[in-house]
Amino acid sequence: MVEEYYESFDIFGWWKQNCHRFLILAQIARDVLVIPICTVAFESVFSTGGRVLNCLRSSLTPMVVESLICTQD
Repeated sequence: MVEEYYESFDIFGWWKQNCHRFLILAQIARDVLVIPICTVAFESVFSTGGRVLNCLRSSLTPMVVESLICTQD
């Protein structure tokens, strides 16, 4: 019974109807709810350092490593 309620609950419709009651929370919810769901595994996202630094690239400066990781975005 409870699961059916949660599955049919329209979060966007609720915020549309109640945005005037919770102005700041509605703005936060709008910012958060528009973020697309990522299909990449978290391990893959946070393991870029191991792919940039290895035994052959261990002499890279921290600035170069940061640049390499940031340009992957």
